[in-house]
Amino acid sequence: MSRTVERARRLLEQSEAVGGFPEAGISYSFTVRPLMRGLPSLARETGAPIVPVGVWGSQRIFTVGDPEPPPDFTRRRRVDVAFGAPMYLAPGDDLTEFTHRLGHRLTELLEDLQRQP
Repeated sequence: MSRTVERARRLLEQSEAVGGFPEAGISYSFTVRPLMRGLPSLARETGAPIVPVGVWGSQRIFTVGDPEPPPDFTRRRRVDVAFGAPMYLAPGDDLTEFTHRLGHRLTELLEDLQRQP
């Protein structure tokens, strides 16, 4: 197990907040990529909730490409963020099923942000 995961577990057990990106990368199509099960696993082990967060506009600052373009730190670039209701896992909950539900919720949040003017 990585030191990062160990540290995140320790912080969660101390009731600290830990941020993570379960997609483990940036989508070329600006959609939610398939999620990894690491964050749900930590949440199930520690009892910590997962608060889904949709982010739209960060691609205006840093995006993917071939070759990868450098970050653009021009001021006044709009980035919208939407927070969903906390999601909880019980000790016996299925990680795969929960991860799919989390992915659907993240997609809803992202699409709601994308529809805004």
